[in-house]
Amino acid sequence: NTDGTNGQALTTNGSGTLAFSSVGVSGISSSSSSTAISIDSSGRVTKPLQPCFFAYKSNQTISSTSITDLTFPSERFDLNNNFSSNTFTAPITGKYSIQGMIGITNAQAGGNIIIYLQISNAEIAAHRQNSDSATEGTYETAPFSMVVDMDANDTAKLQIKSSGDTDFIVDGSNYRSVFSGHLVA
Repeated sequence: NTDGTNGQALTTNGSGTLAFSSVGVSGISSSSSSTAISIDSSGRVTKPLQPCFFAYKSNQTISSTSITDLTFPSERFDLNNNFSSNTFTAPITGKYSIQGMIGITNAQAGGNIIIYLQISNAEIAAHRQNSDSATEGTYETAPFSMVVDMDANDTAKLQIKSSGDTDFIVDGSNYRSVFSGHLVA
């Protein structure tokens, strides 16, 4: 058949040979023959090769007023292994949605704590927590979410700094401190 039939498309085997083949909505393959996009019969789209990660912590005692890297030793998921050693590395240039939530225990009242999103080309004060009274500071949560521009091989990590407290805990119990992100565009 030289013109194909209904539901077929012109394809190549990579060596220049053209042929008509049936085309379905089950998936589109990447150059590595992995499924790049899947579309189910209801039209739902998944992208299994899309950079996406979710990491969480165990408790980390902060004993300095200097900027300190936050550690995330556990991963719930990490598509394509772009998260390693507490750092996300962008595999391609694009816009990335980055989220975090940091639980803080035993922070000194009367000071402040700043959570930084440190990316290769910027340091962003993602959250600042002021503890103004004697009752504040003992158990707080610092959430943030933003879209950032990253080039291929740019990195992103979370850091923390206190104005004067040298003995507080970044709480890792029950997913209280998490770091996640994914490619948006």
